[in-house]
Amino acid sequence: MSYAIFKAAGEQVKASEGDLLRVPKLKGEPGAKVTFDEVLLSADGDKIKTGQPTVKGAKVSAEIV
Repeated sequence: MSYAIFKAAGEQVKASEGDLLRVPKLKGEPGAKVTFDEVLLSADGDKIKTGQPTVKGAKVSAEIV
């Protein structure tokens, strides 16, 4: 299972591909793309990367619905 833990609106959020998440205080219009670059941890099966404080080069992309 692949997932990432990232910071959004001052909170830590866990997400996997296809998840529908509620991120408080996130503003934008439906259909707008957002990118979170403060990834604290990324996991792909047994391969886990932890940040110090963030995972270098990791990003989480999402669409506002």
